[in-house]
Amino acid sequence: MAAGSFLLPFHGALAQGKSHSAKEGHVPPGQAKKKVVTADQAIVATREVLVSHGYVIVRVDRVQETRVVYYRRGNMGRGKGKGPIEKIVIRPEPDRVVFVSQPPRGLMIDINLRLGM
Repeated sequence: MAAGSFLLPFHGALAQGKSHSAKEGHVPPGQAKKKVVTADQAIVATREVLVSHGYVIVRVDRVQETRVVYYRRGNMGRGKGKGPIEKIVIRPEPDRVVFVSQPPRGLMIDINLRLGM
């Protein structure tokens, strides 16, 4: 057995191939570039999603660096009036945008898709 390993000392090295990182376009997990989203882009995406889902934008306030989007449900053509005013608070951070008060789950998914997150 010792003579066999003596004659083929590099046997283990023959099975070594290129690593997965040599693939073109492959980025290791956690190393991908993060898309930086500004607060203004988040406001635009939030407006578009809310309007496309039948909500009405009441106003957008800026409190220091934080943006607050006030919205309400439209009457959807049923004549029942409009819903109560609700708000989404968007706080910018250096590398991302944080939605402090979350909109309904379906809306948040659409907003994230719009932002590319």
